Amino acid sequence: MQLDGLCDTETDPLLRIAERRGLPSAWWVQVPFGQWVVRASRPGVLVELGTAHGVSYAALCQAVRQCGLATRCFAVDCWDGDDGIAAYEDLRRHDRTRNAAFSRLLRDTFDAAVGEFADGSIDLLHIDGEPSEVAARHAFATWLPKLSDRAVVLLHGIAAEDGVGRFWAEMSQRYPSFAALHGQGLGLLAVGSVVAPAVAELCALADPQALARLRGRLESLGSRWQAETQRPEAVARADALRREVSEQDRRYAELQDSLREQAARAAASAQARDASERRAREIARLHEPVRAALARVNAQLAADEHARLEAEADLATLRIRHQLVVSSTSWRMTWPVRRLGALLPEWLRRGRRQAVVATPAPSIPIDPVPQPRPSDLFRAHDQAWTEPAERPEFARLRDLAPRGRIAVVAHVYYPDLWPEIAVAIGNLAEPFDLFVTLVAGAADGLAPAVRESWPFARVMVVDNHGRDIVPFIEIIRTGVLFRYELVCKLHTKRSFWHEDGDAWRQSLIGGVLGSPSVARAVTAAFRADPDLGLVVADGQIYSGRELWVGNEKHLLRLFRHFGMDRSAYDKSFAGGSIYWIRAGLLRGLADLHLGFDDFEIEPLDADGSMAHAVERLVSLICYHAGATIKPTSAVMQPAGAWTERA
Repeated sequence: MQLDGLCDTETDPLLRIAERRGLPSAWWVQVPFGQWVVRASRPGVLVELGTAHGVSYAALCQAVRQCGLATRCFAVDCWDGDDGIAAYEDLRRHDRTRNAAFSRLLRDTFDAAVGEFADGSIDLLHIDGEPSEVAARHAFATWLPKLSDRAVVLLHGIAAEDGVGRFWAEMSQRYPSFAALHGQGLGLLAVGSVVAPAVAELCALADPQALARLRGRLESLGSRWQAETQRPEAVARADALRREVSEQDRRYAELQDSLREQAARAAASAQARDASERRAREIARLHEPVRAALARVNAQLAADEHARLEAEADLATLRIRHQLVVSSTSWRMTWPVRRLGALLPEWLRRGRRQAVVATPAPSIPIDPVPQPRPSDLFRAHDQAWTEPAERPEFARLRDLAPRGRIAVVAHVYYPDLWPEIAVAIGNLAEPFDLFVTLVAGAADGLAPAVRESWPFARVMVVDNHGRDIVPFIEIIRTGVLFRYELVCKLHTKRSFWHEDGDAWRQSLIGGVLGSPSVARAVTAAFRADPDLGLVVADGQIYSGRELWVGNEKHLLRLFRHFGMDRSAYDKSFAGGSIYWIRAGLLRGLADLHLGFDDFEIEPLDADGSMAHAVERLVSLICYHAGATIKPTSAVMQPAGAWTERA
């Protein structure tokens, strides 16, 4: 080895300590090669496109400064965004302290900045920050006229198979070139016709062994700076880990001390704890009558509120019926009589009233006061009222395409109970469609909340008529439910007449959608057993003729359609009107052609209405079709569990 080679100043760029160490960049491994290119080409004007944190630009400027070159350097980048602005300010501080005499940072786009330079003026162009082939090709073509006859172009990122790599493959066939393949790759194109001799010699190097040796040395030199820039981060991570271990040791020691103290306190306070528990039991015993009294007060308040609502409904009905009477033909025909009676003297009117009491009324044919249909009452209250089947929101259901095999139908009268229903529906894991009916004047304000939770939900505002049964039948009449395999029916059942209506409702809902496992078990049972027709919560299958006869006037009318008679009273039925049912069985209800006027006007009694009759009839329709009814526990047990069959 010659000593001259070891001391040759031409190798200085390969051995310098790089600036800006510690900043993130893929260019660190190319710093020695980039600085050598500056020294070898000795450019008059150097331009870098895409600077970011300035690792590459600082390295090129460092070579200019330490080689004593008269090069003017320009960095072009937008440096936009918060991170870009921070990087620009940091680079500007560095550049001002070291390179202010010959360096300038241009905050602009590549296309706009090209106008700052005269044609044929740039000797070294570094293109970085253009990851795509199209962008790299555009930048090269835009700046090509600005390159001098001794110009060299550095292109970063050529190791990629596509993007810049594909563009490099084309350009390296057009111009003399050299590729440093380590890292992301840095390519050198001798674009000018009279490039520096060292650059020309590098591009002419063709011996494979010499190329491999040169590239290996460049990679080794570059790896030093890659490791050097990562070293502070590694040291910081090691320090952080040491601090964390020390902190964990300290916390462990504190925990040990704390555990010993707690054990000592626990042993010392055993008697105090026992005394506290005794006091708590005594307080609970004393509070029990208070809680019972409070429960009775709350129950009475709920009953009073229910009575108030019923009274308001009765008053509304009486007002409508009064309106029907005073608008009847009989009332209008007897107007002259009432007018003449008002003109009589008081003593004569008094005598007339006594005579009317004493004398039988003459047999004069008068139009009977008509018995209004429910639809007449609603229409008299609101002339724009229409039956549900004629409303657009129900009509649109006929064209609905199902999202899955399940339809959930929920009826809401009490808005404060909607969260219970929503939580239950959330236990369904497979796709479903949701149909929600909200009672006007009671729960219609819930519509936005329902759509926010389930944007696909179909929400319909309905009248307070027929409880949950009429809205359910109106949905059935559209035919939409027959496109599904299963229907889950829910409603905000409160039942003030029941000893514990809230517990009853919670049991009903929990039995069909109380958890994801319940929902999965029920739907799987329907899939596994084609004869399964209906699933209801445990304890909700009732039997006994006394539970049927209260609805007999309606049931006997409905029985005729199915060829049934009073012997059906010996069968059991699913109560509560909350259940899973195979959708095809609902055709039995559809075939009855029940309408709005087949159901009594509110308020209804605890039993005996058409709605209560239909509730029981659903179970008979299952039996009539040869289907079975099971409680939830039966579908969550192995085969052979309890089944209710006609």
